[in-house]
Amino acid sequence: MQQRDPPLIDTLKPLPTAELRRRCAALEEGTQAQSSSGTRQDLLGALVAAYERQPRAERRCRGKPLPPQLAAELTAELQQLQWPNKSARPGLDSERYLVLPNRRGVQACGTRHPHFQLRQLCDAAVAFASPVFEYTAIAVTKNFVGSPHIDAFDRSEQLATSLGDVSGGELCVDEDPSGIDGSSSGGGGGEPRHSVAVVETLNCVASLDGRHVHWVRSFDGGDRFSIIWYNTESEQQIGQLTEPSSKASRRSPRDARVLLLSLFSLAVVCCVVRRRARS
Repeated sequence: MQQRDPPLIDTLKPLPTAELRRRCAALEEGTQAQSSSGTRQDLLGALVAAYERQPRAERRCRGKPLPPQLAAELTAELQQLQWPNKSARPGLDSERYLVLPNRRGVQACGTRHPHFQLRQLCDAAVAFASPVFEYTAIAVTKNFVGSPHIDAFDRSEQLATSLGDVSGGELCVDEDPSGIDGSSSGGGGGEPRHSVAVVETLNCVASLDGRHVHWVRSFDGGDRFSIIWYNTESEQQIGQLTEPSSKASRRSPRDARVLLLSLFSLAVVCCVVRRRARS
């Protein structure tokens, strides 16, 4: 299946007018064009035309692969999940959208909490991918697609994974600053890179900055589930969780030893989760 992005103009609409003007000015440097001084609609049209003439570069990368057992348990849990009737973010194109807030409700209800098992598995995934990362909420979606947007309330990078029997559905992130205060890329300063990261998240956990415009490419197959861990209260240092896709299959013996140790630790965690769920 040919991977399809939303219309180009839709991937630019979330940008503030000042960022549109900055990019137009950078692209028009050395030319006679004057679109960077126009209205917002003029700026959008000029930037679309510029990117159609010279498409943004794509940087393909892949997240940190989840242990197969954990990926399978998460997928099974999501397939039988009782979703709320109302989407938590109705403005985005998603069949289902659930937000799991902080742990207070889980701690109060214990194993009787309706999402106890899912929360335990999500905690295991974060412990595997980035043990030091602290999140304030988790977004869980079913068949999220397209929907370019900025998570302006984030204070930190996010962790993201997707699951299901699908092909495609990569997470795309505009790598230029989006003009949001607090962006890790400087909030709109510096020279635009005019590039998009195409991140493979299927059965992998990747880090990304949701304060940049991002969207999900179309996919083929069955249902696609995604889980996003995010923080709206404090900056978190996640570290590098992606690698170029071309290197994803080349792993050293040390990587194999680390993976085996992680699998053993995960097996212990999952065993504890199952015992608690039965109690």
